[in-house]
Amino acid sequence: MMLTCLILAFKAEEVNCNPLAFLSRVENVDPSEVMSYESALLEGVKFQVHIYSPFDSLEGFRLTFGLDKEFIKKVEPIIIKSYFTDALLLLAPGVIAAAAIYLADKSELEKFKLSMETQKKIEEAATIIASAREPDKKEYIAIVSKIKKFEASCPEFMRYMKEVRDKKLLGRETKRKTVEGENSLKGNSGMVKKKKVEEQI
Repeated sequence: MMLTCLILAFKAEEVNCNPLAFLSRVENVDPSEVMSYESALLEGVKFQVHIYSPFDSLEGFRLTFGLDKEFIKKVEPIIIKSYFTDALLLLAPGVIAAAAIYLADKSELEKFKLSMETQKKIEEAATIIASAREPDKKEYIAIVSKIKKFEASCPEFMRYMKEVRDKKLLGRETKRKTVEGENSLKGNSGMVKKKKVEEQI
């Protein structure tokens, strides 16, 4: 575990060190065993490795408003297009996801029953995203290749991230069903949905 802490310290301090090469020089140590403790250590110190992205917001909107999968497929490329702009540096993930929904089909956003101020924010974000150039096929393939290479280089970490994401999604779905059940009895589900969206944006 001590060596796992050391490897994580290298990463946290951005020390240029290949963990497997470093561990191969240590006697009586299996590098794969040391690396397998990484996700447990991160979880133990409550380190947040998940970066909240517009895709997380989109999933939240899908669960809250029942957006269908075909529509989500139209929205996802618009979110990817936002990565070629300054949107990620200027806007919250929820605003980017809502702007992508707006660009895919304005009428879908009407379900959200947003305040004028929030609508204006989304329209401004949509303008930024719409002005982005389309990534060419080579760029797109290069990005996907880098992601796949990263995923292949650290399977333990990817498994851990999948577990974290699955827990979050399960928690959200359970919470949504509970809130919907409570609100159908009270008759105020529309107001709660509006409040939840405003919080994400």
